[in-house]
Amino acid sequence: MDDEINVDEIPLIMRMQWNSGGGHVLVLCGVTGDNLTLIDPWENCVTRSYSYVALLNGTSIQSGTGYYSHTWMSC
Repeated sequence: MDDEINVDEIPLIMRMQWNSGGGHVLVLCGVTGDNLTLIDPWENCVTRSYSYVALLNGTSIQSGTGYYSHTWMSC
């Protein structure tokens, strides 16, 4: 994933599954070590980095609480 984001400069779209149901999409715009940098389009949210493991296992991000469920890439 790191090569796809940083070398080709292609952002990915990722989905968070909310614990309360439904979900939310974010732009995955970078990788630094084990952290993913996300742009959250929800109102008043800023670009922030999160642990990849925490996102997979479930964590709180600015717009809600859930886990990383899907990734889309534009070719």
